[in-house]
Amino acid sequence: MRRFLLRRLAFLIPQLFVVTILAFILIKLLPGDPVIAILGPLHTLEGEIRLTEKLGLDQPLPTQYFRYLERTVQADFGSSTITKQPVVDELGRRVPATLWLISLGLIVCVGLGIGVGYIAALAPPTGWGGYLNKSIIGYGFLAGALPDFWVGLILVFIFFTQLDILPAPIGQLPGYNPVLLPDGPTNIDLLDTLIAGEFGMAGTAFRATIMPVLTLTIVYAPVVLKITAVTTTEVFNSQYVQGARAVGVRQRTILRYIMRNALLPIVTTSGVLYAFLLGGAVLVETVFSWGGFGQYTVAAVNALDFNVIQGMMLVAAVFTILVYLVIDILHFFIDPRVRAAATGS
Repeated sequence: MRRFLLRRLAFLIPQLFVVTILAFILIKLLPGDPVIAILGPLHTLEGEIRLTEKLGLDQPLPTQYFRYLERTVQADFGSSTITKQPVVDELGRRVPATLWLISLGLIVCVGLGIGVGYIAALAPPTGWGGYLNKSIIGYGFLAGALPDFWVGLILVFIFFTQLDILPAPIGQLPGYNPVLLPDGPTNIDLLDTLIAGEFGMAGTAFRATIMPVLTLTIVYAPVVLKITAVTTTEVFNSQYVQGARAVGVRQRTILRYIMRNALLPIVTTSGVLYAFLLGGAVLVETVFSWGGFGQYTVAAVNALDFNVIQGMMLVAAVFTILVYLVIDILHFFIDPRVRAAATGS
């Protein structure tokens, strides 16, 4: 395990280096001038020249890149042209809220997908089992064609406008003055209110979380559901399972081995889905005014806030790399073939 981890961690260094190069190039390809975006439309030529020299944009591109790399290593992404605050501080306040949202979404997606997919795979091909499988196929096609922001708006219309059983889509704690919120360590309103003992606020924060998480679940759960149903069905019909059943192995033992053998593609799909949810949260956060990483991304792109865009690209890339690292570690524990290849045995 130690050798495997060291090998994977060593591979992270060139990955992160390539990420910084791509982020630097993509920022240079964006339309617009960061100097003009900072100074505004009423700037003077003298001010433009002075700021260009201050930012080092008059230097050759290799020099600009190495200056950018040096600042990145020091976690210095500059300041936002929108809020005038350091980008690192802004991301530190907003990223936890997004990670909380997509983590809850992933848990519900995986739980629902594995549970329903497992039942569908073991259900009889006719009768209720046949109807269940057809429903899963239909739901998969339907959910895959529905935009997540549209699903969010429909949920708002049903549960807030019509039924009035969930709070308005105006943030993590609708109806409360942000100045009066407890200053907790996590930057996640639900957890911080629980830590502070503000259980009334925590209840509101929990109810405000339902619609965003439900939106992500409706749109992305079919991915896990279908892969679970297909993989479990293949393992269930495999020769070694049929042989185990023929020699009298207990049904409980057979089901346990079916689940373990079907677990590898489910883990891979869930990990990829987790990374994908970071992008899917952009529109969902905008619909529900979540105040996280996704909503901040939309505002930065609209305002051509280059420092924020660059910082967000790096955060998203590092997050994706770490997710794939965790997937590899889980593969090491689940699949004996990966352990054998890692240890050379």
